[in-house]
Amino acid sequence: MDTIARGSLPPTKKTFPQVGLDFSPRLVGGEGDKDRQRQVLVRQAEVAKRLDLPLNVHSRSAGRPTIQLLKELGVEKALLHAFDGKPSVAMEGVKAGYYFSIPP
Repeated sequence: MDTIARGSLPPTKKTFPQVGLDFSPRLVGGEGDKDRQRQVLVRQAEVAKRLDLPLNVHSRSAGRPTIQLLKELGVEKALLHAFDGKPSVAMEGVKAGYYFSIPP
């Protein structure tokens, strides 16, 4: 992450490496775990914005919180891949200009 934060990505890099929130019960023991994940995503989003790169976002059991946080941070470029949230939640991201891939 420090290499990325210094802006020394290869010139062929077109997107920020995969980021996101995973709130699945097997990984999250409580709100502290969720808060730590949010803090990391905030830092990653700030770096991506500074480098003018879109975020490649994966969220598991955290669709709504992920989209809400991205919007709060002013993220304008994001692809939420393998999105498993509700269509109504995805529409919040579509309205923000985000792209989605949705598994079958």
